[in-house]
Amino acid sequence: MIGVALVLSGGGTTTPAMVEAFFHEIGGRDQRILVLAQTREDPVANGPGSVELLRENGALDVHLVDATTFTLSSRRALASLILSARGIWIDRKS
Repeated sequence: MIGVALVLSGGGTTTPAMVEAFFHEIGGRDQRILVLAQTREDPVANGPGSVELLRENGALDVHLVDATTFTLSSRRALASLILSARGIWIDRKS
């Protein structure tokens, strides 16, 4: 089984070196990354910032999960994304 790297960011500035270390752990910038924004007060408004940060640093396959409620269908879709991801980035409110 291939491992998945999980990053919980927040509480300060996220440096390019931190993002680079994340890319290294997941096997490169071309690996699938999920950004889970549910810990933010407004995931729809705040989640894109993490996606932008990762893309600005070279990520090629980033997916935002900004839903605040989940149906059976959306849970299945999320499970599929999680199973295909090499990295999960969880941004929290500072």
